[in-house]
Amino acid sequence: MLSVRRAKVKDIDQLLHLARALNDHHLEFDAQYFALSDVADQNWRTYFRRMIYSPTSLVLVASHANQIVAYTVAGVKKRAPIFREPAIATIDDLFVQPDYRQQGVARQLVEHVIAWLKQLHPQIRYLDLQVYQANQTAVQAWQKLGFSVLSLRQRRILQP
Repeated sequence: MLSVRRAKVKDIDQLLHLARALNDHHLEFDAQYFALSDVADQNWRTYFRRMIYSPTSLVLVASHANQIVAYTVAGVKKRAPIFREPAIATIDDLFVQPDYRQQGVARQLVEHVIAWLKQLHPQIRYLDLQVYQANQTAVQAWQKLGFSVLSLRQRRILQP
C-alpha cells in the first residue's frame, strides 16, 4: 500500500536519487540547461534539508514497502508588494517513478499539498507550476489534476 508523508532528513539520499531521475528526464527537453554541476549532489542535499525545515515549504514523499517512489516540493512565495495577492503557492518539483505512474500517486501528492495550503496558508488563492510545453505527457497529467495553461515562458539563448 502506498503512503504519503512529510519528508524527513533521513530521506535525503532517496530524494537525491529521485531528483536525479527527474533531472535526467528534463535533459530530454534541454540538455544544456539541465546539465549538472560537479557539486549538484551536495547542493541538492542542502536544498532538501532547507526545504524540509522551512515553514513555508512542504516536501512530501510517497512510499511503498519502505521505498520512496515519488516526491514533491511545494512552497509559498512572496510576490512584489504592488499586488493585492501578496503570495502564491508553487509546486517546484514532482516526480513519480515510472513503475508507479498512472496509479494516482501524483494526485495524492497534489491533494496533500492543497490540504497543507488550506490548513496553514488559507489566504493563498493560486497554486502555480511550470512544465515544458514539449512534455505533453506532463502537460496532460497536470490538466487532469485541475491545472490549466496560464502563460508561455520564452527564452533567448545568448551564448550557444
